[in-house]
Amino acid sequence: MTAKRDLKRLVRDRQAKTGERYTTALHHVLAQRPNPPFSVVELVDLSADAAKLGFRCRVSMFPALAERVDAADVLLRIRDVLFATEGDPATARLRAVVLRGEPLISGVWPSGFFEEGRRFMARARAGLGGVSESGRMLAMHLQGRHGLETVIGLLWQLPIPLLAHRDPCLTLTTPDGFVAEYTSLGVELMVGR
Repeated sequence: MTAKRDLKRLVRDRQAKTGERYTTALHHVLAQRPNPPFSVVELVDLSADAAKLGFRCRVSMFPALAERVDAADVLLRIRDVLFATEGDPATARLRAVVLRGEPLISGVWPSGFFEEGRRFMARARAGLGGVSESGRMLAMHLQGRHGLETVIGLLWQLPIPLLAHRDPCLTLTTPDGFVAEYTSLGVELMVGR
């Protein structure tokens, strides 16, 4: 516990000096250590731009995807897909959270969600688009800066106070980007290689 407390103090000290966000300061503090215990990936926050398009949840994008696509195009495409599929039960959960601001969950991850995620990511890596069985994940294709890209939208909501924001969030990445980023963080979620 002391190591965690010391790390937090170092990060807060750096924040006070530089005015950086906590995750940015954490990244710099860990980079100064000989062997950082974990990687830090700061997601691109698209929430303000998404709100202008009628999104009612937070939206973030992995940096690797942000370099390959225009974020505004992705947001427009998601909005258009959800409007075009009004009445389709497969997209009902996404539409409820993203466009109406309804909560995603009220407890822990549903039973079988991680296995469903493994199957969904495997299909997306193979080039199939669509919605996952639970309606929490969307795979779609759109034109990126260097060709056709598969974009994954994943709805998250933490039921425990791990982060300052516990509101639902739509996180955007690619199938391989999701695997690479979470593997680099040491998280074995939905990787299923």
